[in-house]
Amino acid sequence: MAAGALACLAQASGFFAMVCVLGSMILRLARNRLRPIDHGTLVTAFVCLAFVVVAIFTRTDVPGHAVLHAQSLSSFGVAFARCLAWPWPERPWLAALIYLPLLGLLYRNLASGDSSAASAGQSRGIFLVGAWVILQAAAIAWARGGPGNGPASRYADILALGLIVNLCALLLLSEAGNQRRPPHWLRGSLAAVWISGLLAGVFTDSRENFAGALPAFRAMVKSQESLLRRYVLTGDEALLRGKIYPEIPYPESSMLIRLLGVAALRENLPAVLRAPLPLLSTAPSVSRSVTLPSPLDRSLEIAARDFWMVRSNAPGDAKIVEVAFGNPGRLPFVECQTAGSSDRGATRLAAIQGDAAVIAFRPPSGNPGWRVISFPRKSDRLEMRATASGADNWVAFTRPVELGRLSHWSNILRRQWKPLVIAGAALLAASLLTAPWFSRSTVNLPRT
Repeated sequence: MAAGALACLAQASGFFAMVCVLGSMILRLARNRLRPIDHGTLVTAFVCLAFVVVAIFTRTDVPGHAVLHAQSLSSFGVAFARCLAWPWPERPWLAALIYLPLLGLLYRNLASGDSSAASAGQSRGIFLVGAWVILQAAAIAWARGGPGNGPASRYADILALGLIVNLCALLLLSEAGNQRRPPHWLRGSLAAVWISGLLAGVFTDSRENFAGALPAFRAMVKSQESLLRRYVLTGDEALLRGKIYPEIPYPESSMLIRLLGVAALRENLPAVLRAPLPLLSTAPSVSRSVTLPSPLDRSLEIAARDFWMVRSNAPGDAKIVEVAFGNPGRLPFVECQTAGSSDRGATRLAAIQGDAAVIAFRPPSGNPGWRVISFPRKSDRLEMRATASGADNWVAFTRPVELGRLSHWSNILRRQWKPLVIAGAALLAASLLTAPWFSRSTVNLPRT
């Protein structure tokens, strides 16, 4: 109820939890018609009803979103079925099959009169979450059912709960408590077909997202980052004026310009948008017209940052470039991006801070673009020294920016994602394998 109360202030749909609680109470009263209603139930019902009324009367309409609403009852019905049919939104008729276990569990509880406390508690929890997901799907269908397409991927985390709820309902239906249930082989076959269909849908949806939606979204975000970074560096309002989403990450350009003019906000921009460290030396950055390796050149179309590069041309040749930056030290870490040729032994990048603080990096071998590196700040002055030797070797680095502590650790976790995924999968497998042993070894202690 606390989440529902806060949702009333956030224009969110959390107050649906209140509706679900009221529905659960009505269902319980319908199954126990002869039992008197206690005062706690009345108080809970009154509080839930009050929050629902407050949420309805404090709802705010956004005129610009009217075109996104479902324009008719038929369009709402199709959008609603598509939401419930996730991960097969293009086949709305599958919604009835996906939610069949939940409907079957509801029928069994209403028709069989199963009064087991444990079974009733489990079923009530499943009904609450299932009703919440269905109400969320109805809200999505009404608010975003106008374009006629399936639900956006950002709603998948809510709709995926519907699969989990129906899976739990399927497990409860398979318990040995209903004497009129179908034969074991038939129940197992139907459950296998149902689960296989859902897994196939999740796989298909994930493949389409990774192959099409995510690359397109990543390219859009990179383009927005490049535009905002140039604005932060130059302050030229013409770069943003008159543009709308998706060219900029905000519906309206004038408000975005005002927000970026707030000093406190500019100081806390992400590292990819933050103004870089001030340049102390006179070493010029590389011109955009210089001939670079094609993979690096393609990445520079998005990087939109000053960068320096050194290239050695012949065996025995060694080239060095040194660039000094001011490091005021408001944040504890520094970040830059580096790239280099495939011969890692012939390239080196060093960050020199003060007299003895030297941090050396090897540019990524054969990396088709920039790699992010970060290191702790040790001095108010930072010197980046790039060295290349041998025939046709090169190393490049971008202008450094300050970095927060959490951002630094997120960079480390992002580079080490494979071991984390493997460790998580191993932990999940171990939990699934040992769960039956723990359940058998559980000892019921006598009550005192």
